[in-house]
Amino acid sequence: MITIEAAGKAKRKVEETYIVYDGENHDDVMNFVKPLDSHVTKKKNKIQIVTPRGATSAEPEEVIVKSPGNRIEIFSQDEFAAVYDVL
Repeated sequence: MITIEAAGKAKRKVEETYIVYDGENHDDVMNFVKPLDSHVTKKKNKIQIVTPRGATSAEPEEVIVKSPGNRIEIFSQDEFAAVYDVL
């Protein structure tokens, strides 16, 4: 068993996939987040994604990142550019 320090810096070891929600590519986004459940909301053209950690939603122009284990993170495009280098 490894012991992880209480605080420090970390870097991910895996490549992750992403998609930009443009407000119209609903089907592409919902297919991207499968096997998680998702649907377009009635308000403001958002897509709600139900994850094991709770529901979250993506707005148009946000970037949805899918990590191993189907973990979903949502970023503004500026946040995404600050965190990721696109391969």
